[in-house]
Order: sequence, then structure tokens, then C-alpha cells
Amino acid sequence: MTAEPEIVVPMSKAAVKRIDAEAPAPVPQGDAFAALFERLARDPSIDPARIQQFLVMKREEEDRQAQRAYNAAMAAAQAELIPVGRNQRNKQTNSNYADLAAIAADALPIINRHGFGISCSEFRSDRENHLGVACDVTHAGGCGRHYEFHIPIDGTGMKGNPN
Repeated sequence: MTAEPEIVVPMSKAAVKRIDAEAPAPVPQGDAFAALFERLARDPSIDPARIQQFLVMKREEEDRQAQRAYNAAMAAAQAELIPVGRNQRNKQTNSNYADLAAIAADALPIINRHGFGISCSEFRSDRENHLGVACDVTHAGGCGRHYEFHIPIDGTGMKGNPN
């Protein structure tokens, strides 16, 4: 430990007391909240409704921080994403396209490096002749978004032949 400067504090006109000054260690935000919450909870003069309001305010601030982290990470990930090479041929339309495996191989490492996770599932669409696809995008910072897509079921090709 390094020597800290001494602070001289006059106690009276006749006496002087020497105190070694030492800066308090910074308290992590979570610990500071826990300590404050514990003090509030033990104080019988504090209305429980006030404590509840305090907890709501803390959750709202945590949500705002998680949203900011999500947005910053999404912008950074999108800046790195580039078009995926078209590795398959569609003989009906005489065009090339990137299949899902190629898209995943190129995009998922970037997406994961920025703290995102993706989970997809199927659901029953309320639209006739549609398939429901749900996608949850979560971020390591605690924020997540839920997306739903209603995809038309296409049972025939360009010439009317069944797919």
C-alpha cells in the first residue's frame, strides 16, 4: 500500500489531530444497490411502496442500459456483415442464390462475436395458407427482441406445377 498524505484537522485551538487519509475503494454498482436496498429494507420508517418504486426505477435503468448495449452491438455486427456468395442455382428461374447453410456460415460467427443469439421456431399463423415463423434475438447484455413472420405457403411453381 502506498503512503497517503496526512490531513491535519483542527480539533480545537489547543489541540490538533492527525488522520491518515485513505480513499475509499470504489463500490461496484450492483454492490452499491444491494447495500442501499438493504438499508432501505431495514429502516421501518421507509414506506414499502417507496422501496417498490425504487426497484421499478432500477429495473427501468437496467433495461435502458441493455437496450443501448443491444443497439450498439447490432450496429457493429451489421457493419461487418457483407453479402453472401450465391452458391446454388435455381433452374426454374435461371438464377443463383445463397442457400441457408452459406448464409449461416458467413453470418453466425459475426452475429455471435457481438453477443447475439438467435432461436427460431414455427407457430400456427392466423392467416390462411401461411406458415408462422418466430425468431428471438437475444443479446449478452440482457436485451432481446421477438419477431414473427407470416410466410405464404407456395404449393406450385412458376408454371403451375406442384412444388
